[in-house]
Amino acid sequence: MEILLVPLFSLLTLIGGVYLIVKRRDKSWYLVAGIGLLGLFLLSLALTIPILFLLIILFTGQGFAG
Repeated sequence: MEILLVPLFSLLTLIGGVYLIVKRRDKSWYLVAGIGLLGLFLLSLALTIPILFLLIILFTGQGFAG
């Protein structure tokens, strides 16, 4: 079950970063925090993509080769 947390947190950082950038109200720290969260999302892709591939294989019961 813990394997699902990495993609979930990665998605939450993406949503939070975009939200902070879009909803900033003349406060520069919203922009800085949003860009920081987007940077964290990009760094977490190195873990998220392989885990998503493993979850696809696990849930479908078959590999990627036809």
